[in-house]
Amino acid sequence: MPHNQTLLRELGVLPDVLAAGFRRKTGAQFYPANGVGSTELIFSSGRFTRESETVQEERSKFDHILLKHARKQGADVREGWLVQNFVADSEGVSVKARDPEGKTHSVRAAFLIDASGRGNLTGNQERMRELHPRHRKVAIFGHFTGVQRDEGERGGDTVMLRMDNKWF
Repeated sequence: MPHNQTLLRELGVLPDVLAAGFRRKTGAQFYPANGVGSTELIFSSGRFTRESETVQEERSKFDHILLKHARKQGADVREGWLVQNFVADSEGVSVKARDPEGKTHSVRAAFLIDASGRGNLTGNQERMRELHPRHRKVAIFGHFTGVQRDEGERGGDTVMLRMDNKWF
């Protein structure tokens, strides 16, 4: 998943992200399945983004880099905990969570950042999550080896093949 390098630079984590060896990306290519026409986006042209490049990271490694950086900046990081629920008020938020040994704790903080992804802790608890009745989606994810890539800078591009009602 590409990320905004300006923001990562401002947060002071860009050197760690670049040092991780993620694939450098300078654009994206879109091809229709019928082979007629294509679209190429070159990030440095500035038409769709101010960034000239990004990286394609493995999400778990990227998230771990951010977690370690937050810890270095003084954040109270607790790995392996399961948030059970939260209560927000004008003073902040109270979180009820279970530690890795199964003991339940109450934690008070100024704010809550929900990084639960598809788990959608806050949206589910507050009953804010809405699924579109016709647009239920499925995503299949995988890593591949031996895939032929373009030479040079374009070798890192996102390449998408569009079909009538799907893409990959």
